[in-house]
Amino acid sequence: MKHTLVVDVGNTHVDCGIFREDELLFTTLIKTDRVVAPKDYEQQFDAQLRSHNIALNTIEKAILGSVVPEITPSICRALHNLTRHTPLIANTDLRLNVGIRSINKKEVGIDLVANAVAARSRNPHHSSIIIDVGTVTSITAINRQAALCGVAIAPGLEMALSGITNRAALISPTDLVIPDHYLGTNTSEAIGVGVGLGLCGLINSIVEGMRRELSDRSMLFLSGGGAELIYSTLKDIGHYLPALTLEGYFIMLKLNS
Repeated sequence: MKHTLVVDVGNTHVDCGIFREDELLFTTLIKTDRVVAPKDYEQQFDAQLRSHNIALNTIEKAILGSVVPEITPSICRALHNLTRHTPLIANTDLRLNVGIRSINKKEVGIDLVANAVAARSRNPHHSSIIIDVGTVTSITAINRQAALCGVAIAPGLEMALSGITNRAALISPTDLVIPDHYLGTNTSEAIGVGVGLGLCGLINSIVEGMRRELSDRSMLFLSGGGAELIYSTLKDIGHYLPALTLEGYFIMLKLNS
């Protein structure tokens, strides 16, 4: 049975997924490291694939999407050495199922484009808004005409948390725990309210504004490594899909094969 390898290089993690036909079999994470050699990435990919009993000679295609340009060549080389296939590098000049006309193509992150591609595939006749909670939080809008028409970017949960704990002398590093109430009674709860519930309020407000400007009750998609922490607090989420970006890259590969 043949497989497709999809790799999403983010600022914090490299997310890998294996597809068989149109089914995502599993995902795995390795830490993004800007200084390691291609051989190190090759060994990490190899270990992850072997741990899931994926034989290297069954991988017939690969696609790589990256928002960390300085390590893209190293990971591309590692994937080629491992699979003997040169991965398709995801970019905005590929054939897509969404248009990118009203925003700067050179500035939009390719991961946001992948999210838009996946959302459009799942919701082909209506507008969509994708909330991706990762190192940063991105909110991406697609209109009814399948155009990626706007993006909002805010700090992610970990970025906001580290900003507080690294700069405020009397606040010690802490794990983020989001309470079910707004009156924080200790430092941990206060940070959870401000960072966690505060981000939810920001997202809900921006989504409301985007829906108003789109003149549509857009379908909401939620993804990203931090999404699970705030899923229950956000309003009107239609689809919670942790692997949405990988799904989008996979569709991009199919559209360009």
